[in-house]
Amino acid sequence: MAYSPLDSGIVRTISPLITTMHHGRSGSTRGLHCKDAAGIEPRNGGNVAETVCIPLNQGKRAVIDADDLPRIVPYHWFAYHVRQGDRWLAARTERSGDGKHAPVRTIWMHRVILDAPTGVDVTHLNGDGLDNRKRNLRTVTVVEKGARGRLRRTNTSGYRGVSRHAQSGKWRAMLQHRGAKLHLGVFATREEAARAYDAKALALYGELAILNFPAHREGE
Repeated sequence: MAYSPLDSGIVRTISPLITTMHHGRSGSTRGLHCKDAAGIEPRNGGNVAETVCIPLNQGKRAVIDADDLPRIVPYHWFAYHVRQGDRWLAARTERSGDGKHAPVRTIWMHRVILDAPTGVDVTHLNGDGLDNRKRNLRTVTVVEKGARGRLRRTNTSGYRGVSRHAQSGKWRAMLQHRGAKLHLGVFATREEAARAYDAKALALYGELAILNFPAHREGE
């Protein structure tokens, strides 16, 4: 199922306050100011008035900080669907040489925002690949990136790091870190096991941890 910033609870209402959606003759994209619905605060604070929506194709919009607009708006960006994890990213393409047969490379908006060098991964803290505000982006190591993997389709508990313990019939909490499986205990309920996973993930990865109960993250 595809989703956009609208579904993430960050920007519930998007309205063109200054401009209408427009693609210029040069292929550039003009931004839209994002207006938040009443009572909804942006994640980790911040001023919604300082965010801008970048129109994409397929009815999608990327969200960026207003101060990043000058280096984003000159280009035509599109929504790219990543099948693995079923998520969307904002991207554009450019030729790496002259002529119609020159190789084409893909440039990702979130990497442009952080000026990420080649070989350095960038993750979206809230899991929304179209929320490219700097407060939602972090560079990550290989280990940290692995900790943010999607819930597997074979998962039967409904919680990250929780599975049925065959011998007892209870619920086991487990977390994989640096190639090793950390066994966190066996619990009477899947919810207890999920909270044990969350506690360990927070201790290891801090703000990069994807939790089963994100509302319980310290400081939120």
